[in-house]
Amino acid sequence: MVWKKGKESLRDAVERLDKRLWHQLEEVWRLAEEGIQDAQRSKDGHQQGTPHCRAVEESLAALVPDDWKGTRFSATDLFVLSAAAALHDTGKAGDSPDDHGHVYTVIVSPGYFAQQGQWPLVAMFAVLLILALVSLRLLARSEKQ
Repeated sequence: MVWKKGKESLRDAVERLDKRLWHQLEEVWRLAEEGIQDAQRSKDGHQQGTPHCRAVEESLAALVPDDWKGTRFSATDLFVLSAAAALHDTGKAGDSPDDHGHVYTVIVSPGYFAQQGQWPLVAMFAVLLILALVSLRLLARSEKQ
């Protein structure tokens, strides 16, 4: 089989394969754009934040051939790739390296969000964790076969 660059976006593939999961993915991106990616904008114009996360998502989509989207990669696999693109720079903020540790701790700590009453973010991290664990288990199971 000859590898061909994927043209269909990850989110479009998830929408085609599983509308319910696509709605959840859109919520992940909305929350990431509003609550995380805005803090990543660089004062000197360095590309960070939402444009950078979208570029990462496009690069991931190009690595997966379109005919694999829905066959070798399930809707859940594609969800995880897209969500990872949305959240991959979670710990970065602005230009100050001093912000990194604090922002990372705040963002990745569901306990912090629970204390703040921000339940959609707690749920988002719980869903991502569960999906990552399920994906790893399925991958390990398929490797054994």
